[in-house]
Amino acid sequence: MTAPAPGVRHAQRILTVPAEDTHCLCLSPDGTGLVIVHGGEVVRYDDEARPVWRLPWPGPATGDPVPEGTDAAVWSPDGDRLVLLGAGRLVLLDADTGQLLDLPARLHAEGEVTAVGLSPDARLLAAGLHSGDVLLVDRAGDSVTRLRGLDPVAEVCWIPGSPDTLCVATSTSAQLWEPQGRTMTGTLGGPFDGLRRVARSPEGRAVAVEDYAGIRLLDPGSGRELGREFFPHRMNALSFSHDGSLLIAGSALDGLRILGAQLDTLGQLPGQVTGPGELSLSASGLFAARLDPRTVAVWEPPGAVPRPRRHRDPAALRRWANAMGVTVGKVHTRSADHAQAVLRPTRLPEAGTGCVAPAFAWSLDGARHWCESGPGRLLEYVADVPEHGHEQAVPSFAHGWYDAACLAGRRPVLVLASHHETGVNRLVDPRTGEVLAERPAGQAVAADPVRPLRWAAPEPGADPARLLVHDLDQETGGPQRLPAEAGVRRPAWSPDGTLIAAGTRGRVIVWAPGPTGRLQRTRVLDWPDPNTMVCRVAWSPDGRRLAATAGSEGGPVVVWDTGSWIRLRAFGQAGGRDWAPALSWCADSRLLAFPSADQDSVAEVWDAEEPRRVRVILPPDGVGGHLWTLRWSPVGDQLAATYNSGAAVLWDLYTGRSHPEPGALPSGQEELIRIGAAAAGDAFGTPLDLLADLLALLRGSTPPRLRTLTDHRGLHALRELGWPAPALAGLVLLLVADLTPDPAYLAPPGVTSDDLAQALGRVLAGSSVPHRRSAPPLTELTAALGTVDEQLLTLLRILGPEAVAADPTLPARMRRLRLSLTPPGPAQRALLGLRLLDGDAGLATGGLGGTGRTGLARHGPATRLLPTQLALPTELLRARHARDELLYRTSSGRLPRDPHGVVLLLDDTPATHGKVGSVLRLAAHLLTTASLRLQRPCALVPLSEPWRSRLLVGPEDLVQVWAAGSLEAGDVRTAFREAEVVAGRLTADMSGPPRVILLSHPYLQPVPLPELRELRVHYPRIPWREPARHRHVLPPDPSPEELRESLTALLLEE
Repeated sequence: MTAPAPGVRHAQRILTVPAEDTHCLCLSPDGTGLVIVHGGEVVRYDDEARPVWRLPWPGPATGDPVPEGTDAAVWSPDGDRLVLLGAGRLVLLDADTGQLLDLPARLHAEGEVTAVGLSPDARLLAAGLHSGDVLLVDRAGDSVTRLRGLDPVAEVCWIPGSPDTLCVATSTSAQLWEPQGRTMTGTLGGPFDGLRRVARSPEGRAVAVEDYAGIRLLDPGSGRELGREFFPHRMNALSFSHDGSLLIAGSALDGLRILGAQLDTLGQLPGQVTGPGELSLSASGLFAARLDPRTVAVWEPPGAVPRPRRHRDPAALRRWANAMGVTVGKVHTRSADHAQAVLRPTRLPEAGTGCVAPAFAWSLDGARHWCESGPGRLLEYVADVPEHGHEQAVPSFAHGWYDAACLAGRRPVLVLASHHETGVNRLVDPRTGEVLAERPAGQAVAADPVRPLRWAAPEPGADPARLLVHDLDQETGGPQRLPAEAGVRRPAWSPDGTLIAAGTRGRVIVWAPGPTGRLQRTRVLDWPDPNTMVCRVAWSPDGRRLAATAGSEGGPVVVWDTGSWIRLRAFGQAGGRDWAPALSWCADSRLLAFPSADQDSVAEVWDAEEPRRVRVILPPDGVGGHLWTLRWSPVGDQLAATYNSGAAVLWDLYTGRSHPEPGALPSGQEELIRIGAAAAGDAFGTPLDLLADLLALLRGSTPPRLRTLTDHRGLHALRELGWPAPALAGLVLLLVADLTPDPAYLAPPGVTSDDLAQALGRVLAGSSVPHRRSAPPLTELTAALGTVDEQLLTLLRILGPEAVAADPTLPARMRRLRLSLTPPGPAQRALLGLRLLDGDAGLATGGLGGTGRTGLARHGPATRLLPTQLALPTELLRARHARDELLYRTSSGRLPRDPHGVVLLLDDTPATHGKVGSVLRLAAHLLTTASLRLQRPCALVPLSEPWRSRLLVGPEDLVQVWAAGSLEAGDVRTAFREAEVVAGRLTADMSGPPRVILLSHPYLQPVPLPELRELRVHYPRIPWREPARHRHVLPPDPSPEELRESLTALLLEE
């Protein structure tokens, strides 16, 4: 064990999760996920204790006999799988969605499973049995191998090495097995008395065991005892810290003990650990444990890897989009499923011609790419179209550019690199060819994927010793220079733009921002051969892996885990030219492409997790020379390769995939994308096929699986609203609002609605697959349609189709308010869409010039007469003048509207109940919609309860106008004082105070208020006229013209 970090006894508790009756728990490798089995459920939480998904415990029923102290959980190193052991049975889950996955049936027929362990490369799953045997499951082929034993297995753990060794603990021995040969190679220590727990350090240099004699540290290579310590209480769980410097032991009575290299107690934390599955450590250094019978806690020791900033996870976004799309028979690229198909090459005509090292770059979204053709000629291609769509001259050099990258930002900007001896990096606009900037730098460029106008490249020269980081937004004293004593080669940024890595001789260096924000060296990774120059590095798109290869010297591909910085594996033999941009991960963060060491024109594609070679890519006929560029599309469906013979080829990873012309999505898909993004982003968690069927149902079609809903009166009522297609999205979300959300269809954290819509759009335009339809919840949908009553329809009419089209979640969010509304009558409902200050209201014409549009009029001065009429005969000209038939030019424009805000003093007391109150509320509704449309401030003060005054800032606030009034008579003076206070808050420096408008019956005596405007509605058959300035009177059944005239006057008259 290494020396512990200072301050380990001061671990900080960063999270607590209520969890009654916890059986086991597990932290994700990066520490951002926590799975707990408790209360008959399996629940995954995020790093803020919010449930991501939950499902009933999928193992044996609770009534089955349960082996004591065997429940456990193991998370795969790449974070995509979760193995649970409970009640003697194994369960495999998809860690992202909670979906139950299949295990070989043989595992469930072998009796009680008492221990589980996953090999360091996640390929082999070891399951210890009560019978004494151990079953090894190969995850690649699902084959099962048996290791024979006699005594019940207490625990298993894997010791990393070449090959990996399996340690099997029974009550009396710790056996070492070689899985390939199925032979036991020896034992560790011993003899033991009641051996129960075994744990190994991350690098495999120490193994900890626990029996009645206490805890011992053993050397797995020699079996030598490194330390021993007795504790008064049995330890129910053991685990090493992420760096191997600490051993954490948990017990039911003694809490958590933090032990050092000599098993000396460095600290103690509260806890009640009753089994091996109640203590878990992540590769990032966090650890979680059962705090008490009702709580699970997570701690962060000082030596832990800093938790990553929350950012959009591209892999999670693709998983969500594919989960939605597969329900309607569409998926985006799944390269791992298709990599072994016959790849189809598409040669790009003219691309690369005349260039010895053709530069190629993808756009960040994979929608387009650029390639040089002849020095100084840049071609732009749209994805899936072999012919270039745009050609642009770009200043270049004799042999062209040697590398290119697309910078982050709203518009595409390319950084082009010349040969390292020339030492020029040039920023250009690929649409115009404009040179935006030029900097001295070498030929291997790497663009920051997050920060615009920031990139890295080695310094000029054949053997650069420094890496230059250019940032045009913040560059004051030139680029930052990062030294690498043994030379530096091609750099690469992490997907979140926080880290940068580059190879040097015998090592890979990683830089990260320091306290001042400038990059500083934080980690050095050793290469297997210290004398080899590491020429290429590449981060996986999910940021969890860093791969590196040598250049022309040849050597293996080495992959590190970026959470723990442990070297995961080395495989294959990579070659290629030293400066060639030819190491690239697929979008699934699993497949890796690089040049072959055997032949420099051949590329190899490997599954980096297995690892195994899945494809060898030979250059197509007519293409020669060595391989230069090898870059995967950001969406993972194509692999681009350029050759020094002057050729560029796109290898399509889909067999028989068609290449449609780019164009608009099929009819109806725009609304479906919008609904799907809204349903995921606002936590409805509804599958896309159900959303599509409900949209079709509201449009008048009858999806077969929803046929039972077609005669429901609620459906007919929603259809009779006659809303346009964009507003139907709100009605669809209204119907699914009370359904139980499915975690698979919830938006990943950190994404925006635009991210969701773009990802879903790419899926719907992707490849067709067999439908995997969800089961329609007919009972719940019938209940949802049953809530469509007159009050809900009133709410929908109040909101209106325009507001719902702008925010489809409005009806679902406000559906509970329908019970507190005063519904308008049929006459008022017909007038809810009446628009004020629209059409010709406020128009003026004149003969002088202005900014308004040019028009024609029947009157005007002779100087404005339409010139063509002067060609008329004199008699005809005089006749038309006499009949006012001549045409004159005029300017037409809109008078400046009153910029004042509005304070509505609405009488909602019992005196206005009935027709009078309905017209008053209708008037307030129309005044509010006009103010919102013109972006004027608007406020409402109810006369019955003035303390409920509020600003009306959006369409959702319209329901406040129709809220049921009080049965109290109200306090007129208090209401007017409140109106004055609100008006004071809305007073602007330029426009002055807002207009206070009283809406009441004829007999209310107002409190004197300067510039008060009044709208009175008289009672049926009791006309009332008391003329006053700024007072308007309406009947209880006004016509649209009367209503528009009075309300327009209230808003405009001085």
